[in-house]
Amino acid sequence: MDHHPYRSRGGAVTAVGPSGTVRLPGDYERDHVELAYAQTGHAAQGRTVDYSLLLVDQVIDNRGVYVPMTRGKIENHAYVALDRDDPRRAIEVLAEAVTKDWADIPAIARREQLAQQPPRHREARAMPQPPLTPHALRHVITQLEQIDALNIPFKRGELARDLSHQHRAAAEHADAVAKLEGLRAERDRVAARLGAIRPWNPLAGRRRQALEHDNSRLNTSVHRARSGLERKRQQLSEANARVDQRVAWLETHAPALQQRPGLQAALDRDLNARARYAADHEPPPWAVRALGTRPRQPERTAVWDQAVGLAAQYRAAHAITDPEHTLGPQPGRLDPSHQQHARAAAAIGHANHQLGRTDTLSREQGRSRGLGISR
Repeated sequence: MDHHPYRSRGGAVTAVGPSGTVRLPGDYERDHVELAYAQTGHAAQGRTVDYSLLLVDQVIDNRGVYVPMTRGKIENHAYVALDRDDPRRAIEVLAEAVTKDWADIPAIARREQLAQQPPRHREARAMPQPPLTPHALRHVITQLEQIDALNIPFKRGELARDLSHQHRAAAEHADAVAKLEGLRAERDRVAARLGAIRPWNPLAGRRRQALEHDNSRLNTSVHRARSGLERKRQQLSEANARVDQRVAWLETHAPALQQRPGLQAALDRDLNARARYAADHEPPPWAVRALGTRPRQPERTAVWDQAVGLAAQYRAAHAITDPEHTLGPQPGRLDPSHQQHARAAAAIGHANHQLGRTDTLSREQGRSRGLGISR
């Protein structure tokens, strides 16, 4: 961490470092800030905490996600740090990490696996799959957008927060019930002591006056506690209703999330097929115009293939046939294809940066808007 916090006389906490200054007011710090510790996922194994926050700022595998995201008893959250030119979304980075497994397989075990396979399986090679038809491609993209629009992981996070609020409301309701019962018991004891004083006893006047004062005070306290209990009961009822609503919504829509890996895999296979086709044939004019000719260095070739495949996928999905313009005219922000266009454009910009080329796509988009070029 590059921030060094210090506390002012008023209780405010200020952290100053090379990346900026952050100041938390004293009231906010007292009510909402708790001491926490940061450690790696390996060091967190075996620990149990109330809240666990995972920061993903580099490539990790499924173990790097599972361990930190199962430490928290109340809530677990993941935060993904992305470069400005990274076309991926945070949920895509996490999904990719969950499918990775870096566990090394010993050579002896691998040899036994290969030995158990029939010879024809070892010799056979997977035939490359052709790209999807434009209609099928649009169908897959539409389904993925509909599933992502549900924002199910966020809804699950909201359910976790609502469950936490429900637990807190139940605890506060129980405290209010105990407080009211205690005040009623104390009032009954005062009333019994007051009733035991004989009215003809002249020496008990001050005692009677003090007990009557205590009885009046307790009546007021019981009334306030009853009102407070009613508020807590209402808050608990609202918290229960929110949890029931979240659970019902997730039970209805969560099955759609199970379809996403298959749809994403189909989209990835289509992208790889289009990138492979561009690599095996003469690059189309729009690809050369946006990214130049295909480089020969393996590390640069992979970047070029990925960007061309994503651009070709966008062109096929939106029936763009203009050979000179890479992605056609830039759609408006309300257009359903705006996000897909932005991802393809970001991938091309990222590839040009990696290849050391000047990104010409932005100028092309500007001319397309000015000339009104259609798809």
